[in-house]
Amino acid sequence: MNKFLILSLAASAIAITACDEKGSPYVEPEKVEMTWTLADSVWNEYASTPFVEADETVPTDPEAAFYKDFYENWIEDKETRDIIINYKGDTATVTFDGRQLRTLVKCTAKGAHVTIHNDSVEVTKGRGRVNYILRGASDNGSLRIYSDKKFCITLDGVNLTNQQGAAINIQKVIEKKRAFICVADGTENTLCDGEVYSDTIAGEDDKACLFSEGKMIFFTLSDKGKVGEGHGKLTVTGRYNHAIASDSRIYIHRGVEIIVANAVKDGIHSDALVMGGGLVKVFGPKDAVQCEDSTKCGLQLLGGRLLSCGKRALTTPSFNYAGGEFVQVGNDTSLPTEGQGNWVEVPQTGYNILHSTDK
Repeated sequence: MNKFLILSLAASAIAITACDEKGSPYVEPEKVEMTWTLADSVWNEYASTPFVEADETVPTDPEAAFYKDFYENWIEDKETRDIIINYKGDTATVTFDGRQLRTLVKCTAKGAHVTIHNDSVEVTKGRGRVNYILRGASDNGSLRIYSDKKFCITLDGVNLTNQQGAAINIQKVIEKKRAFICVADGTENTLCDGEVYSDTIAGEDDKACLFSEGKMIFFTLSDKGKVGEGHGKLTVTGRYNHAIASDSRIYIHRGVEIIVANAVKDGIHSDALVMGGGLVKVFGPKDAVQCEDSTKCGLQLLGGRLLSCGKRALTTPSFNYAGGEFVQVGNDTSLPTEGQGNWVEVPQTGYNILHSTDK
């Protein structure tokens, strides 16, 4: 059976269940509610299609687009220093890589709520590249980071829920700094926030379960230190607002699987989203993916696989499709505005399916 027919049948079956009492097959688009059942039915079919992820080309010219969004190009001439945060129920323990690091990076834990201060202008030397490694589980914990340097967060099999606010909140100090987020090879990680945010701090944004004022770069790293080799999985649920949000750009690299299981508003919300690889599945009842800054690069799909399901599957000022695959399911879908590629738009009863056909 043709793949698009299968998708059409699955979508139509769900639309019919939303019919009025007279059994009319027509549903006004504004009345169609995007549901997990709809997303899941398409995802199951989509995931079964053959897909071979191409290697990403790491730019070597410092003037090239996205040069600084590659972990390989993080070229500070200093060693990486680890800070391990192990969550266990209502407590969190912090282990430092060396005494000097303990004096330069301030970590405080209140129960399982950890706050990092790596932002003192008096201690800019000796820190090297700091890597915060998160492990363990807590249904009453969080991580808040202030840093005046780029840093890495490694999600190494962590299950973290904050009943009072964001699970991970990255705040700016003076400038917005890049956060490299490594989803460790062979691990499954989950983040969930609270339905009500009661731990907010005046003057700070708290708009998502995983939030950063600056850029977030997702990648995976094998146990041999090879970037993009292997597979790491992250599942995020936004019970208050968005699931994943950045006030700057989000970049997703090869080997990372991100699932936005649910969100009150947008699944992924950022100025711009770039995918060089990976698998991203987003369900948001309003906007599945929203890129909102018209002066930035909008959505750039350079590789990987993106599935977005929502009332508005994709909202972006521009959509550059240069490689990879995408499926959009929603009342509103967005056709690519730039680049080469083939795609098929399939009208449905009350919503559309838009599917690339290059791969």
